[in-house]
Amino acid sequence: MPLRDMGTVLGEIWDLEALGADCAEDGVYEFFLSAPPLKFTGGTRSPIEPIACK
Repeated sequence: MPLRDMGTVLGEIWDLEALGADCAEDGVYEFFLSAPPLKFTGGTRSPIEPIACK
């Protein structure tokens, strides 16, 4: 079964430099990363907007 059929979001070429700098500044390297797709029926792809919450 392909990962997309299991609901797994694949991300690549994300710019995480600002998140890494913030983690290094306060020493907290734990965060929640969410990248939900748009919800619509019958589609095979969707744009996402990843959000990291510390």
